Amino acid sequence: LKFLGVLLHQFLFPLRALAKKGAKQEPKGKKDISEAEVEALFANVESIHNLHELLTSDLAEEHLKSKLDDRNIGAVFSRYTSHFRLYTEYCSNHDKSMAVLEDLQDRGAFKSFLQRNAGTTGGMDLIAFLIMPIQRIPRYTMLLKQLLQCSPENSPQSASLRSVLRHLELLELEIE
Repeated sequence: LKFLGVLLHQFLFPLRALAKKGAKQEPKGKKDISEAEVEALFANVESIHNLHELLTSDLAEEHLKSKLDDRNIGAVFSRYTSHFRLYTEYCSNHDKSMAVLEDLQDRGAFKSFLQRNAGTTGGMDLIAFLIMPIQRIPRYTMLLKQLLQCSPENSPQSASLRSVLRHLELLELEIE
């Protein structure tokens, strides 16, 4: 969630503002970066961030349950399985996003923005942040497989984890 927040607050929102400012100040066709390019660059990352704020909150609430046997991480994930389809859109936009990024690399205001931002992102560049959402579903799959291995075989946790894993594995295939 932290890195999605950085992607929004250090890149998307400031670039969106830069594009809007440029749209008002520059003659048609002379913009350094357009609003359409910003949207193509980031796709639906805001929706993904919102999903993960909800998921993180629900996981934290589940963690607060006093009895370990009452906790069911799989059930929390299962409430969000249909929402993970947001990643299909994000991942299918990735090639377009990279093409837009390459096109923007030599434009003055964009280049200056990236240089100013370089020290505020822990040494990671925009490409590193844009790839993170693509890696999320496989990481969740690995995490849930590990949880399944640690869960009693016939427990409610195991059943919900198996269900979520089936969904995520199908989603991974679709994304590829």
